[in-house]
Amino acid sequence: MLFLKAYDNMKKSAKKAAADNKVSILKTGGGTFEAQLTPTEEKLLTMLGNRATPLTNAYDSDAKFSGTV
Repeated sequence: MLFLKAYDNMKKSAKKAAADNKVSILKTGGGTFEAQLTPTEEKLLTMLGNRATPLTNAYDSDAKFSGTV
């Protein structure tokens, strides 16, 4: 049980760091971007992958353009 809690905490931390990186990339004002992910967070995010899957809707106004029909 303790291992699962530690894993969940690592996932949350990695996801937050990735979100912070995305915000840093999109900031305006020039300058350079400095990645904030640790090697462990990078490996964890690679294992997790993108888990969001779009919902299909045949009645959507752009369904015929996006190829979801």
